[in-house]
Amino acid sequence: MSSLGFEFDWTRIDDPLVRNLLRRGHAVPHPVGVGVRADPATLALVDSEGRISDTLFAVGHPLRGELFEASSLKEQIDQATRLAVLLAHRAEAAARQVA
Repeated sequence: MSSLGFEFDWTRIDDPLVRNLLRRGHAVPHPVGVGVRADPATLALVDSEGRISDTLFAVGHPLRGELFEASSLKEQIDQATRLAVLLAHRAEAAARQVA
């Protein structure tokens, strides 16, 4: 967090997780300078090669560059619910393949 509130520019966030995601190319700062690149349909992070992750997702503030309205509680609940449904469907499909 900056002294004036949340820091939206991921290049300025001093957090080990954020630093590692950026350094390893798993997360890429959004071109508009807020949040990270992500697939708006799945909320999955987009890596430095432009690939959509199948294991890393974001909700809320990190999506601000992709989905400008991403920081209110209602929007974050909607995003988390949508992500939970997507992941549940993925788990069900994987379970059917194993069975």
